[in-house]
Amino acid sequence: MKALYFEKHGQDFRDVLALIWSGRLKPVIDREMPLSQGKEAYGIMERGEMFGKIVLVPG
Repeated sequence: MKALYFEKHGQDFRDVLALIWSGRLKPVIDREMPLSQGKEAYGIMERGEMFGKIVLVPG
């Protein structure tokens, strides 16, 4: 799997958003955690104990 890096407002970014909106590209979410566990989520990320993104949920 290859990571994608591009400028936030560039054409590449718009192209990736179009792929996501069309359903042809789906972001990988490893887990959702409460915002209050942000420190723990950061530790998981630092140790590489996830596959995909960690989503912090407010509330």
